[in-house]
Amino acid sequence: ATLLTTVVGVLSQDPGSGYDSPDMMKYVLAGWGLTVLGIAIYAVLTIRRGRQLARRLPPDQRRWMS
Repeated sequence: ATLLTTVVGVLSQDPGSGYDSPDMMKYVLAGWGLTVLGIAIYAVLTIRRGRQLARRLPPDQRRWMS
Protein backbone atom coordinates (compact mmCIF):
# COMPACT_ATOMS: atom_id res chain seq x y z
CA ALA A 1 0.00 0.00 0.00
CA THR A 2 2.94 2.32 0.63
CA LEU A 3 4.20 2.09 -2.96
CA LEU A 4 0.72 2.77 -4.31
CA THR A 5 0.36 5.77 -2.00
CA THR A 6 3.72 7.09 -3.16
CA VAL A 7 2.82 6.67 -6.84
CA VAL A 8 -0.52 8.42 -6.39
CA GLY A 9 1.18 11.21 -4.43
CA VAL A 10 3.85 11.64 -7.08
CA LEU A 11 1.34 11.78 -9.91
CA SER A 12 -0.67 14.46 -8.11
CA GLN A 13 2.39 16.75 -7.67
CA ASP A 14 3.06 19.80 -9.79
CA PRO A 15 5.62 18.65 -12.39
CA GLY A 16 7.04 22.17 -12.76
CA SER A 17 8.67 22.21 -9.32
CA GLY A 18 12.20 21.79 -10.71
CA TYR A 19 14.76 19.02 -10.85
CA ASP A 20 16.51 19.99 -7.62
CA SER A 21 13.34 19.72 -5.59
CA PRO A 22 13.24 17.19 -2.71
CA ASP A 23 9.97 15.96 -4.21
CA MET A 24 11.95 14.45 -7.08
CA MET A 25 13.03 11.70 -4.68
CA LYS A 26 9.46 10.44 -4.84
CA TYR A 27 9.83 9.92 -8.58
CA VAL A 28 13.08 8.04 -8.06
CA LEU A 29 11.60 5.82 -5.36
CA ALA A 30 8.46 5.17 -7.41
CA GLY A 31 10.58 4.26 -10.45
CA TRP A 32 12.78 1.90 -8.45
CA GLY A 33 9.77 0.40 -6.68
CA LEU A 34 7.91 -0.30 -9.90
CA THR A 35 11.04 -1.75 -11.49
CA VAL A 36 11.74 -4.09 -8.58
CA LEU A 37 8.08 -5.11 -8.44
CA GLY A 38 8.04 -5.82 -12.18
CA ILE A 39 11.18 -7.96 -12.00
CA ALA A 40 9.82 -9.86 -8.97
CA ILE A 41 6.51 -10.59 -10.72
CA TYR A 42 8.33 -11.70 -13.87
CA ALA A 43 10.61 -14.01 -11.84
CA VAL A 44 7.68 -15.62 -10.02
CA LEU A 45 5.76 -16.17 -13.25
CA THR A 46 8.85 -17.63 -14.96
CA ILE A 47 9.55 -20.05 -12.10
CA ARG A 48 5.90 -21.15 -11.95
CA ARG A 49 5.84 -21.76 -15.71
CA GLY A 50 9.09 -23.74 -15.52
CA ARG A 51 7.65 -25.95 -12.79
CA GLN A 52 4.50 -26.53 -14.83
CA LEU A 53 6.55 -27.58 -17.84
CA ALA A 54 8.81 -29.78 -15.70
CA ARG A 55 5.79 -31.73 -14.44
CA ARG A 56 4.85 -32.57 -18.03
CA LEU A 57 8.17 -34.31 -18.71
CA PRO A 58 8.48 -38.05 -18.15
CA PRO A 59 10.63 -38.89 -15.09
CA ASP A 60 13.46 -40.36 -17.20
CA GLN A 61 13.91 -37.02 -19.03
CA ARG A 62 14.20 -34.93 -15.86
CA ARG A 63 18.00 -34.87 -15.87
CA TRP A 64 18.38 -32.02 -13.40
CA MET A 65 16.47 -33.96 -10.73
CA SER A 66 18.47 -37.19 -10.78
